[in-house]
Amino acid sequence: MERIRKIKDKRILAGIILGLCLIAAFIFWALAGKENRELESLLDLGDRYMEELDYEAAIIVFDKVITLDPKDDRGYMGKAMAQYSMGQYDEAIETIYTGIQIADHIEELEKLLSQFEEEQRSIEEQASAENFNNKKEEAKIVEKGPITLNYESIVRYVDTEDAQIQLEVLEGANMETVYTWECHGDCAVVSQDGLVTCQPQSGYAVIRVFDNEDRFRNYAECQVMVVERGDGLKESDNVRIITSDDLCIPIKVERNDDGAQEELQIDNFLKYVYYSGNVVIPESLEFHGREMPITNVSVQSFRWCNKLETIYLPYSIRSFGQQEEIQNPFLYCTDLEKILVDDKNENFKSVDGVLYSSDGKILFSYPAAKEGTTYTIPKSVEKICVGAFAGCKNLIEIRVEEGNEYFETVDGSLIDKKSQSLIAYPIGKKEDSYTVPEGVREIETGVFYRASLESVECGDSVTNLASSSFQDCANLKIISGMEQVTTIAEWAIRNCDNLEKIGGGEGTGAISFINSKKPIKLLYPEKLTNLKSLDLHIDSIEDLSWMSDMRHLNYLNLKTDNLDNMNLSPLLSLENLFVINMDCTSSISNSTLNEEAIAQIEEIQKAKEYGNIDIFSQFFIE
Repeated sequence: MERIRKIKDKRILAGIILGLCLIAAFIFWALAGKENRELESLLDLGDRYMEELDYEAAIIVFDKVITLDPKDDRGYMGKAMAQYSMGQYDEAIETIYTGIQIADHIEELEKLLSQFEEEQRSIEEQASAENFNNKKEEAKIVEKGPITLNYESIVRYVDTEDAQIQLEVLEGANMETVYTWECHGDCAVVSQDGLVTCQPQSGYAVIRVFDNEDRFRNYAECQVMVVERGDGLKESDNVRIITSDDLCIPIKVERNDDGAQEELQIDNFLKYVYYSGNVVIPESLEFHGREMPITNVSVQSFRWCNKLETIYLPYSIRSFGQQEEIQNPFLYCTDLEKILVDDKNENFKSVDGVLYSSDGKILFSYPAAKEGTTYTIPKSVEKICVGAFAGCKNLIEIRVEEGNEYFETVDGSLIDKKSQSLIAYPIGKKEDSYTVPEGVREIETGVFYRASLESVECGDSVTNLASSSFQDCANLKIISGMEQVTTIAEWAIRNCDNLEKIGGGEGTGAISFINSKKPIKLLYPEKLTNLKSLDLHIDSIEDLSWMSDMRHLNYLNLKTDNLDNMNLSPLLSLENLFVINMDCTSSISNSTLNEEAIAQIEEIQKAKEYGNIDIFSQFFIE
C-alpha cells in the first residue's frame, strides 16, 4: 500500500509540474504575440512613411523597431534606406554595419550594404574623373539652379500592370539644356527622354539625370524599388507635371466618389514645386488627350510657399485632401495676402480674403500677410483649421462675435472652448512676454510660429504641446511653467535658436528639442521621471545628473558635436535603459575629448556586456 501511495504522489506532482509548465508557456506565448503585433505595426508605419517620402519620420519609427527587437534585421534595413534616401550615405552604411553585428538574419543587410557601397564607389569615381577632365571648363560655367525631378522615389510591384513612369525635370530646367539619363541597377531601365520601365524582378536601382554642360554639379536622382506584393510598400501614384500658363502643376489622377469619372488632384507631396506671386488654379487641364476637371487640392500642395501672394480657387475645387480632415491648406505661406474663390464654387467662399466653407461653419485659412491688425471670428464658425492663424504677422488682436458658442478670446488670443486649446496667438503684438490663459490644456500647432516673444509662461493647466507649437521663435529664451505637462510632441519646440530654459513635466511619451544652439536648463527635471523615450542634443543640456531618477527610461537618443565636459555617469544607474543611440555629427579627437568622458564611455561599453545597455553608437574616436 505504501508503494502505491508513493506512486500516486509522484503522479500528482508530475501533473502539477506539467500544469505549471503549460501556464508558463501560455504566458510566454501571449507576451511574445503582443510584442510581435507591436513590431509589425511599427514596421507598417515605417513603410508608410517611406512611401510618403517622410524619411525623418520613418527613421524615428525604425529606431523604435530596433529598440523593440534589436535582433530583427528589418529595423536596420528600413532605417538605412531612409537615411540613404536623405543623402545620409555614411549614416546608412553605419546602420547596416550595426545590424550585421546584432541581427539574427543578415543576408539582406549584406546585399543592401553591397548595393550602397557600389553606388558610392561609382559616384566617387565619376566625381574624380569629371573633376580631372573638366577642371578648366568648370571655372567658366555660369551657376545654374539645381535639377529636381517630379519623383524622388518610385515603387512598383514585380507583377505591376503599370511598369512605366515618366520622369520629368522641374526646377533648373531649360528648353535648350540637353540631359543625359542613366540607370544603375537591374530592376529598371530609362530612356533618354526620362521614361522609366520597371523590370519584372525584385531589386533596387537609381536613375540619374545630368545637365551635359555641368554634369558634376547639376544633376538629380530617383530611387526605384521593385518589390513583391505584400512587402508592406505601396505602388507610387502616377504623377505628371502639367504646365498651364507658366504654372507647373503636379497632378494625380483619381476617380470621383462613385468611381465613374476620372478627375485631377493637385498633389505636391514631393515638395518640389513652390509657388510664388499670384496663382490662378485652372478649372481643368488636358490630360492624356482629354479635358479633365481639377477637383481636389491636397493639404500639402501649397504649404511652405513663402513667396505666394494670392491664390484663386475655381468653381471645380471640392475639397482639400480627405473630407474628414480639417486642415489649413496654406499653412506657413508667410507672404499670402488673400485667398480668392470663384462665386460659383459650392464648397468654399472667400470673405474679405479669408477662406471659409460655403456655409461659413469652417474657417480654413487666414492669410498670414493679410492687411489689418484685428479680425473678428463670426458667430457662425464652429470649426477652425489647425494652424489657420499661424504666422499672421499683422494681427495684434483676434475677436469673437457675440453669440459664438465655440470660441472665445483672452487678451487677443483665440481659445477653443470645447477642447480648452490655445489655437491662435496674434504675433503682430510684438510683446516680450506672454502668459497662457488659465484653463488652457493644450497649445496647438503653429500658435507661436515666428512670434517675437522672449518668454512664455505656460501656467498650471497646460498638459500638452502640439508639434511645432513653438517654431522659428528667434527671440525666445524661456518657456516656464509646464509643471502639469504630460505630452511634448515631437518637434514641438523647433528652430528656437536662443532658447535657454524650458520647464519639464511628467509624461510617458517622447520629448525632443530641435535646433537649439544654446545650452538649455530643464527647470523641472524631477517631473520627467515617467518618460520612457528621450531625444536630446546632449550639448544643449548643462547637467545630466537629473537623469539618474528616470527609472522608466528605456530609449535614449543623444546627439552631440562633442562630449567634452559631459558627465555621462547617470546613465549607468538606469536599470531599464536598454538602448542608447549616441549620434555625433563630427569625429571626436582625443585632443578635444577629456579623459573622464573617455572613461565613462568605456564604462558604458562594459555595461553592455552585462545585457543592460545596447549602444548603437554613431560617434567614433580618432
